[in-house]
Amino acid sequence: MDILYKEELDELINGSVDTCVSIYVPNEQTQTEFKQARVQYKNLLREAQARVAKEYPEVDREAMFEQANALQEDVNFWSQLGSSLAVFISPTFFRYHQLPIEVKEQLVVNHRFYLKPLLPMLTGDGRFYILGLSQNNLRFLGGSRHRITELALPEGVPHSFSEALRLDDEKQKTEFHQGRGSDRGSIFLGTGSAEDDHKTDIGRYFKAVDRGFHDFFRTRKAPLVLAGVEYLFPLYKAANTYQYLVDTGIKGNPEVLKPQELHDQAWPIVEPYFAKAQQEAIERYNLYDGSNPERASKTIEEIVSAAAYGRADTLFVAVDTEQWGTFNYETSKVELHPAPQPGDEDLLDLAAIQTLMHGGTVYALPADQVPEGAPMTAIFRY
Repeated sequence: MDILYKEELDELINGSVDTCVSIYVPNEQTQTEFKQARVQYKNLLREAQARVAKEYPEVDREAMFEQANALQEDVNFWSQLGSSLAVFISPTFFRYHQLPIEVKEQLVVNHRFYLKPLLPMLTGDGRFYILGLSQNNLRFLGGSRHRITELALPEGVPHSFSEALRLDDEKQKTEFHQGRGSDRGSIFLGTGSAEDDHKTDIGRYFKAVDRGFHDFFRTRKAPLVLAGVEYLFPLYKAANTYQYLVDTGIKGNPEVLKPQELHDQAWPIVEPYFAKAQQEAIERYNLYDGSNPERASKTIEEIVSAAAYGRADTLFVAVDTEQWGTFNYETSKVELHPAPQPGDEDLLDLAAIQTLMHGGTVYALPADQVPEGAPMTAIFRY
């Protein structure tokens, strides 16, 4: 899988059990380097099995690492590896993801999966959607700065103009026979010009599309870009209820454009949105830090505790830095260690994942771009 969405992040979080192995392998996309990546993976896998044997002796290692070992033997997979690799292993869970971002070689064995290297793909780095408006074949795509992929339409979204109007007509007939809305059907009778009637029907179509997307978009804040013939844009905007629909669309027939072509046109549209959102978040942090300090912090102990209990609204975290230690959920006590000790976890990773799980926003940044130069800073909800 080349691209990650919140659903995949949730799967990784929920797949965490008491024994979790996270492996990250960089790859330079050359014939020589793919062989090196395979060797790196093999060495990390060997080290992971040794650590599990020492730290979790009760685990059936042969069963736990069966699929991971099979991946190491798959020469065809490694010859086609074109990006970095993340592998997640537990006694009941195995997933791997090819990543379109650079990662450093890393192995973490802990009670949950180590996910911080994935954050640039999942947070302020640009999650967005494209809706290809067509009467014959509605298209839905999801993308980031790095990738675009075709998505299945959520259940309840009509695939075409004819499907939407058929379902709408059936709904109206049902309501009429049940004694509800007996005069509604006349609204859509062709009483004007052919052009007006067509626009009315397109409006019905788009209202059905918007209704179908309601549950999908209810918890999302990613910008949505329309692609299609230009005259359709205002008709869809009139039906739309998703507040993150952007004003500028991609003009042309989306049925003939390849996903990468749509991405190449969409990214310049949405990139300023993410840059603006990040800058506004930094300005908000600076404002609170100066005038309302209880709403902002750069103290790791305070941020970890706040994130764990859902107080962190916005988090800026250095994706290229670790801070090892422990957090006790019962006492809220945080211990920091200069180097990892048995049972430790990266507290920056913990704070980021907890912030996301509680509906907060995370900006995974290079260390020199985090406000105040701290490993992480946060804005609290209260």
